[in-house]
Amino acid sequence: MMREPDELLVILSDGMFHSGKTLSRRVGITRAAIWKRIEALRESGLTIDSAGKRGYRLIKPDDPLFPPLFSAPGCDVRYSFELPSTNTTAALLAAEGAAHGTLVVAEKQRAGKGRRGRGWASEVGGAMFSLVLRPTCAPARAQRTPLVAAIAVAEACETVCGVSPLVKWPNDVIVGGKKLCGILLELSAEAEQILYLVLGVGINVAQREKDFPENLRDIATSLAIESGHTVRRSDIITAFVERFFYWYKRMSSEPEYAFWHAFEPIYRERSATLGRRVNVAQASGSFEGTAIRLGDSGELIVRADGGEDRAVWAADVTVRMRTDLSESHKEAQSRDE
Repeated sequence: MMREPDELLVILSDGMFHSGKTLSRRVGITRAAIWKRIEALRESGLTIDSAGKRGYRLIKPDDPLFPPLFSAPGCDVRYSFELPSTNTTAALLAAEGAAHGTLVVAEKQRAGKGRRGRGWASEVGGAMFSLVLRPTCAPARAQRTPLVAAIAVAEACETVCGVSPLVKWPNDVIVGGKKLCGILLELSAEAEQILYLVLGVGINVAQREKDFPENLRDIATSLAIESGHTVRRSDIITAFVERFFYWYKRMSSEPEYAFWHAFEPIYRERSATLGRRVNVAQASGSFEGTAIRLGDSGELIVRADGGEDRAVWAADVTVRMRTDLSESHKEAQSRDE
């Protein structure tokens, strides 16, 4: 796994040829060691040309995710071309003491993780990454992290490429009723203290319709499809990190009322769930009602058809979708009257 900075990669990042002798002198290792490092970089997925006495040259990718060609504000970037799961790797790093803001990024996942133990389809062209977080706020506040992340994804997409997604409680970001992004939060805790959080995010960025398996084409979309032009994963990740830490810091440090007064209207405006008729499927059974608000820890409050307000913490929630930000809540309200 690459960790910032990699001195050899820094030198090669100019795209010019550098001889083995020059690299050996600048990095301070033998030419044989340089060759081994070059091979390791190639195995990580990079394309490096070699040409006799001219030496080695990095062929710059159009959308690099590795340091030093990619960085994210306030993050220690750990890059691998392929991992079983960015969340699994981030959790291992966190258990070993990785700092708050460690960002694990991969081009491919062999065993991507979804909510409730499900798999996550990790298509080439997606932005797949996980953040290590060490919260200083109360556990109840930290549980709102997926809500903050969903809004950060939506704001990043709008900023970078003009696509305006909605958020579907608890962890999906959608466009036109199709899934654009999934979010997974895992934690390690002792007693009343959270040791660390691992926030996993998978955003469909550059995929075209043909890139999705046939069984996903009617339910998944990407920023390239929705915007009609090429979108760089590096731009989306950078914009996400900026917006996420903006909201995360406010959530962690501001008085409860001040944060919620600022955040809740923005979440409600982008919500594909609040104000909608929903079917809630839990292990204890299913019920129908109207999603009316978020609870103090991010749980969904549903007014059941019998009139009782019920808190939903973990469930499959089927919603009659909004499809865009401009659609009003009038239809949902009329159905409730």
